[in-house]
Amino acid sequence: MTIPISISIRINFIDEFKKIINSFRERHLNPEKINPVLEPMSRCDGLIAFVSLGPGKSSAKAAIDFHTHGADNLSVPKLRHIWLLHSPASKESAKELREYAEKQNIMCNLLTLDLTNDVHNMARVKERIDDIANQALLEGINHKDIAIDITGGTVAVSLGFFMASLIYNFKVQIMIPNETDQDGRAIPEKGAKAFAIGLYTDTRR
Repeated sequence: MTIPISISIRINFIDEFKKIINSFRERHLNPEKINPVLEPMSRCDGLIAFVSLGPGKSSAKAAIDFHTHGADNLSVPKLRHIWLLHSPASKESAKELREYAEKQNIMCNLLTLDLTNDVHNMARVKERIDDIANQALLEGINHKDIAIDITGGTVAVSLGFFMASLIYNFKVQIMIPNETDQDGRAIPEKGAKAFAIGLYTDTRR
């Protein structure tokens, strides 16, 4: 019997969370003592990011710059391959970023992620990530050396990216703007810093 993909996805996500919790228990760690923290991101060979419309693409560009030349913009290039997901509306912005990457001799693929008819369709997000994960292995890029940026996109996209990081062991990355305006929006020209989400044991509990 064939199980619909949407059901399969839900089961996989729940199972992955269970595996994580069980792995803590097997190591005699209480999940309640595991605290997430933001820490400086390390550069990777691969990058997955969602390109938002208009000024929103600045976070993806900042992520490309960081993994290419480092926080000081002076390091030896490291980034080898970028996968940019975009909505139909942000396609032109994604093309601009692809051109920007290719001028630096970085391979860049664009993948359309159309959630117009179902903004909560995480199964479609997962399908795109599956394609990327398979392609990365064919190119010799280890999943552990791929950053997946959860900054841009809708809630469903960010959540789907985070779930994918658990499944494939990607490095979760978030771009935090150096400055924001009075409404809390990032000021693109001020740049952003890349942070990773780390999990540590709190021994005080």
